[in-house]
Amino acid sequence: GKLIVSISGIGEQTLTDVADFCAQLDARSVPVSLLAAPRLANDYRLDRDPRTVDWLTDRRARGDALVLHGY
Repeated sequence: GKLIVSISGIGEQTLTDVADFCAQLDARSVPVSLLAAPRLANDYRLDRDPRTVDWLTDRRARGDALVLHGY
C-alpha cells in the first residue's frame, strides 16, 4: 500500500501551519492531496487570497494533487 495524506481547510488563516505540515511530509516522501475550497466560513473566498492561490499553484507544479473540495 501507499500512504497519501489529504489536507483540507487551506486558507489565509491556516496556510502557515499547512505549509509547515507539508514540509514535514515532503521530508518523509509522503505525497499529499490538497483539498481546496473556493469558499469557507466567515465570507472567505479563495479568489481573494493570492498568497494561498500562489502556494497551491506552486505545490501543484511540484506534483501534488489539487482537488476541488466542498462541491
